[in-house]
Amino acid sequence: MTTNLVMEEIAQLALEYRQALTAPGPVHILDDFGHVDRSVVQIAPGEEVCWANDSGGSALIVFDRNDSPFAPQWIFRVLPGRQTGSGSPTVGCDPDKRYKYTVIGSKGNHDPVVIIDR
Repeated sequence: MTTNLVMEEIAQLALEYRQALTAPGPVHILDDFGHVDRSVVQIAPGEEVCWANDSGGSALIVFDRNDSPFAPQWIFRVLPGRQTGSGSPTVGCDPDKRYKYTVIGSKGNHDPVVIIDR
C-alpha cells in the first residue's frame, strides 16, 4: 500500500467513527453488566441522550454529582424494556469535555462517555 492510500483509509475510518458517535437513536444497554452499544456518544447543546434498556434488569445511569452535564439531574433509572432521556445539557456546561458516567446493571458496571459539542 502506498502512503496516500493508507492515509485515505485512516481518514475514512475517522469519518465513520465520527458518524457512529453522532448517530441518532438511543444508547442501548446490552446486558446486566452495564455494557452499551456506544461507549462514546456526542450530542449538540440542544439534544439529549436517550438510553434504552435491552437487559433483563433495571439499570442506573450515574454521572458525577458535581459534574453532570445535565445538572441538577445526575442519576437516571432505566427500567427493562424502557427508554429514559437525559434532557438537554445544562446551559454553561463545558463543550467538548468528556463527561464520564457509569451504567450500573444488576451484575456489574461499565463506564462510557458523553461529549457535548460546541
